[in-house]
Amino acid sequence: MLKRIAILLSSITLVACGSDTSENTDKLNVLSHLSPCYGVGQRLCLMTKDGNDNVNFFYSQIEGFDFTWGSQYELIINISNIKNPPADSSSKQYKLNRIKSQTEDSVGTKYDYKLIELLDNTFIKQADTYYFLGTPFVCGSEVDCELLVSLNNSGGLVNATFEYLGEGEIQLTQWN
Repeated sequence: MLKRIAILLSSITLVACGSDTSENTDKLNVLSHLSPCYGVGQRLCLMTKDGNDNVNFFYSQIEGFDFTWGSQYELIINISNIKNPPADSSSKQYKLNRIKSQTEDSVGTKYDYKLIELLDNTFIKQADTYYFLGTPFVCGSEVDCELLVSLNNSGGLVNATFEYLGEGEIQLTQWN
């Protein structure tokens, strides 16, 4: 009984001191596609699903985790507090503990995006590769990707559909 009280008191002391070295472990369900989000600028963020099937943006990086488009993950992550985080950044640090499961989407899975804002680097082409907010994609044969790239930085809004090709690759199949 005294041992249990001592453990309880030490944990209370840690909380009272505001320890920044505490770390806990949690489960994170990551969806198979990224979605445009805004922080300092527009970018693609991980999408997660909680226990109530609510879909949320995950703005932070997970150290040691390399996302592959078309794969859903159940991750076990370590979460620790960051002492004196920079302004406008998370006070938490996330590290991959392990991948509990990984399930690949079927080839042909569609990812529909509504009202994508065309800002500075939303759709670009470098060399012979097209990018959607930094993620490479293949331009479909019936799709005018050159026109889409020319509309970049116009502030306009577009809808786009990507299709999963397998092995982490996506193809733009339509936009309007």
